[in-house]
This record gives sequence, C-alpha cells and structure tokens, in this order.
Amino acid sequence: MQNKNEWEEGFQLLIEYNKEFGDCLVQAKSLYCDYKLGSWVEIQRYKKDNLTSEKILRLDAVGFVWSSDQAKWEEGFRLLVAYKKEFGNCLVPAQFQYHDFRLGSWVEKRRRIKDKLTTEQIDHLDKLGFLWDLQEYRWEEGFKHLLSYKEEFGECVVIYHTSYHDYNLGLWVSRQRIKQNKLTPLQIKRLDALGFIWNLPKYRWEKDFKHLVAYKEKFGDCLVQERNRTDSYRRGSEERKEYRRLERWVIYLRFVDTDLRTEQVNSLNKLGFEWDPQESFHWKNFFKKLVAHKEEFGDCLVEPSRNFRLRRKREYSLASWVSQKRSQKDGLTPEQVNSLDDLGFVWDSQEAQWETYFKRLVAYKEKFGDCLVEEIVNRHQYRFHDELAEWVSEKRWQKDELTPEQVTRLDGLGFVWDEEEAWWQKGFKELVAYKKEFGDCWLEPINADLRDPYNTLADWVSKVRSQKDRLTPEQVTCLDEIGFVWQVK
Repeated sequence: MQNKNEWEEGFQLLIEYNKEFGDCLVQAKSLYCDYKLGSWVEIQRYKKDNLTSEKILRLDAVGFVWSSDQAKWEEGFRLLVAYKKEFGNCLVPAQFQYHDFRLGSWVEKRRRIKDKLTTEQIDHLDKLGFLWDLQEYRWEEGFKHLLSYKEEFGECVVIYHTSYHDYNLGLWVSRQRIKQNKLTPLQIKRLDALGFIWNLPKYRWEKDFKHLVAYKEKFGDCLVQERNRTDSYRRGSEERKEYRRLERWVIYLRFVDTDLRTEQVNSLNKLGFEWDPQESFHWKNFFKKLVAHKEEFGDCLVEPSRNFRLRRKREYSLASWVSQKRSQKDGLTPEQVNSLDDLGFVWDSQEAQWETYFKRLVAYKEKFGDCLVEEIVNRHQYRFHDELAEWVSEKRWQKDELTPEQVTRLDGLGFVWDEEEAWWQKGFKELVAYKKEFGDCWLEPINADLRDPYNTLADWVSKVRSQKDRLTPEQVTCLDEIGFVWQVK
C-alpha cells in the first residue's frame, strides 16, 4: 500500500501534468518527470474502494477519470481531434501511431464497436466528421474522379493503371467490373447513368467492328491494305492513325487466339472478312513451325510464351493457328488432316486443354515440389499460375466427371483432391517458409494490395486460430512444433 508521502508525490505530479496537458489521461506506462505517473494513475483506479474520501474528492477536483475504458475513450478522442486539426480529416491509417498512441487501431475499433458506443460518443464522432463506412467513402472518391474524367474526355473507358489527378482511377474502374455483383443497386444505377462500360472486351469489339464496317463501305473489302490509302491518308494524319489501328486489329483477328464467340465469327463472315488471304503460304509456314515445336517439346500442345513481347511475335501466332485448325477441321483437305494426324495432333479442344494444363501442373510440381498451385508466384507469372490454380480447383470438384486414366495420372503426380487439405498444406508450407525467413509465426496483413502473399498467409493464420477445434491432432502438433501462436492478446 502506498504511504502518504508517495501518494502526495504522485498527486502533485498529476496536478503538474494536468496544467501542462489539460487532462489527467496519463498512459499506463508513461513517465513524467522521471516518475512512473502512468502506473500511479492506474493504481488509483484499481484501489478506488480503499482510498479515503479526502483523496477521492481531491482527485475528482482535478478531473480524474476513474474508468479505464472512459480514459481510453477520452485520450483517443482528444488525439483524434488533434489529428483532424493537423491533417484535415479523420482518415487515420490502420497502423498509425500518433504521439505514441495507436490512434489507427483506436479508430478502426470505433467502427467495429459502433453499436456498443454511447449516443454521446457517436454524436461527438459525427460532429468531428468521423467516417463510419470507409469503403463507401473510397467508392465515392473514385466515382467523383470518374465523373470528372467523363466530363473531360467524354467517356468512361479508363485504361488499367491510368492515373488521373494523382488518383489511380484505372485500378478503381477495374475493381468495379470485378466486384460488380457486390455493388449496391444504387451504385450500379449511378455508374450506368454515367455510361460505365461493364464489359470492356465487348465494347472494344463493337467499336472496332463498327470501324471495319465503315472501311468496307468505303473501300469494298476488309483487307485494310496499303493500296486502299487515299490522298487524304497522309503521314501523321488522324485518318492514317485510325487505319493503322484497324490494320493491327485485323491482323489480331487472323493470327491471334481471340476466343471469338460464334456470333462474332458469323458477323465477320457476313461482312466478307478474309480470315486467311494467303492460306497456302500460311499452312506451309505454320505446319513447319508445328513440326519444330513437336521436335522440341514432344507434343503439339502449343502454349503462348509467358513473355508478352515474344508471345505476340512467335508462339502466340502458332497457338492461334493450332486453335483454328481444330475449329476448321471440316474445311481442311484430307491431306492436311492426315499430315496433322501423323504428327499426333490433338483435335478435341477439351482434351487439348486437359493435356496443356496437366503439362503445366507437371512443370509446377518439378519446380515447387507439390501440386498446391499458388495463385500468384510473381508479377510476371501471375496470370498463368492463376489460370492453373483455377484449373486445379476445377478438377477437384469435377473428379467424378474425369476419366479413370485422368484420375490415375493426377494421383501419380501426388494430386490433392480434398480442398480443405490442399488449403491446409499450402498455408502450412507458406508459414514454414515465413518462419524460416522472419524467425516467428506472428504476422498481420501489411499491404493493401489484394494479391500480397503476406495478406493471404495472415488470413490463413487467422482462420487456423479460429478453427483450432476442427484441426486434426497431427495438424495441431505440426503448428506447435514451429512455434505457432494460438492466442492473440
């Protein structure tokens, strides 16, 4: 128990603290004039029932806050007011510390426990301009920039990574398309009223096709060739730029795997589109390339290069040609069909897709040691591993539809059929790697990027903690052996 002199010393320092800072909200571990004033304050709260009436009256007289929860509220709100005065808003970053106080965490908690706050506390925060729904605020911010962009450029076609007034508007627009089914009806209605393009490939297709129709009406064909230039088609003119763009699109349709829909093909055919004006030359050229591919890789399953520049120049054209031959089999000559058959050509597109992805899975297994395909390996391989991860997931729930041979081949590769088991194995593998790199199993989401691997692992760790009772004894043992932290304070 504190003696009278110790109590008086603490009380006098509390008076000085109050004069300097305007309150008695001393943080628990704070030192003031080399005295543990924070601990002294906590002791008074804890031992209130043992204090004399005189001491309680004296503490009340200087504005002492007896409730620790109320003290934390008062301190947090006071610092939020100061933050608002300094930065002009209440948008405190989640991990932000302000004057040695975790103000970011305090703000986040107010949002989570809004229904537990008093009416007075909510009113104080509202008057300060506190934002309860951060997602709604960010959506409104993006919409405001899109509206301004539309007024300036006349359309809502914003290319990915486009920065507009120091705001990543391209990313925001892309996210609205991705999460369309999660938007509110009002948000969708407002975007529709602005002329928002939900299906960008379809929009671009229709725009280019309209341009091709105009070209056909003017020149009588869809060849988009040099001979069709007019006197006004001068170097550097807008007309020339438009024709050059159309020429590239026509080449794209002929030689690049565009995954055209039936109605698109029919529209082009009706317009008189020339799919292969030099069929004989291209057949010999691409068949020679396919033979070389077979000699190098052992099959006719042509995949585009993962390097974008190489893909456009080499493998992507061959992959497109292979795809066309499958869809055009009935239009090939018997000699051409026989030549492809002798080469081991796979005519069935589904079978080809199976073999292609199985081949990718084999390569993945050789590189990473398992079939637990990561969605993101690095920024260069993101798309291809994401597609393989989707295929692997699809095979799990389609197991009963696979042939016995396909199941046997996957089993021989060590394929994990159970989704939960795959989730567990992949997460545990990543956690072991994290432990090896950082020395512990303690991690929290540290990056707003949804593709950040540490965010994904942090979510896995959180889920494992919450589902401990559902884990097997072997899984619990594995986690304990690497020093897993089950209880978070």
